[in-house]
Amino acid sequence: MLTERILEAYRDDVGLDWPRKAAQHYTDVRRENMNNDGKNLAIWGTLLQSGMLISVGGIVLGTIRGFSSSQVQVIAQSMAIVLYAELIGFAISLVGIVLLLVALMRKQYRAMWFKTAMWTFCIIWPLGTPLLIGIVFSIIVMIYLSKHKAEFTNLTTSPN
Repeated sequence: MLTERILEAYRDDVGLDWPRKAAQHYTDVRRENMNNDGKNLAIWGTLLQSGMLISVGGIVLGTIRGFSSSQVQVIAQSMAIVLYAELIGFAISLVGIVLLLVALMRKQYRAMWFKTAMWTFCIIWPLGTPLLIGIVFSIIVMIYLSKHKAEFTNLTTSPN
């Protein structure tokens, strides 16, 4: 016991503990970079969720244009606007969903704003995405957030 204390004091004085300190520094830097990557992915994913607004805007404009005329050709063009807007908006939103999932599950970004945004998206996705895609993504994210709830609440330092 006494020998271990003497050796440890000597090692600290001489600086023989540098491999452990270097490994710890490398781990800290890597974790910080992952947090920055996760933050950037989370921000971009959140911004790309605006693709749903493009869909809604296209639907509103196409519907107004279609109902303002009784000509078949105008109605057909209006429906094309609706479908193209829905397709473009969904594609943009899908890219955002993928970025959000990577930030959440792969980069393990843990900020309170991100948790709130993910729960909000879990409510919006089934309403704004076609077929069962929104429901499936929402269920996966809700289960993940519920299982990892402590990681969001026990933050010692805020990851920005």
